[in-house]
Amino acid sequence: MTWHVIMTKPQKESFALKKLSEQAFTMYCPLRQHEKMVRHKRVVKHLPLFPRYLFIQQDECFSQRQHVIRSTPGVSQLIKHGEIIIPVHDEVIDSIRSLEQSHQGVTERYFIKDEPVRILAGIYKDLEAIYLQDDGEQRAILLVQLLQTNATISVDKTILQKI
Repeated sequence: MTWHVIMTKPQKESFALKKLSEQAFTMYCPLRQHEKMVRHKRVVKHLPLFPRYLFIQQDECFSQRQHVIRSTPGVSQLIKHGEIIIPVHDEVIDSIRSLEQSHQGVTERYFIKDEPVRILAGIYKDLEAIYLQDDGEQRAILLVQLLQTNATISVDKTILQKI
């Protein structure tokens, strides 16, 4: 079977996926795990690997049902070259699926090594530092300059902010 690519409206991938699946279309949205800080708490979210894009499998009725796809809430358009809908072969989808499987359980970190951060609370409040690494799930090791000397400290991630 051949697949096609749908462009969704911004941040509406899961909504469009749900609505198209309810209409008996075979859909695929590859996901990745991403760490975020929400209200000073570490949250791992599943985000689309390709933001704003979904894959839809072509079936026997695909050409007659294109108008249904385009008018589905959350869908912006089918990806075309001129008037021809661009096909995506099964091998490409299989490769994406195997890549997604091999990265299952791997989370993109919110803070990245050597990134500048600001401490928002505690005795180091308003101090700028360099993020070095995680110190468990909830803490981070930072490089700070104190009295013209570099020092490492361990602080709670919830009080850090990217600069």
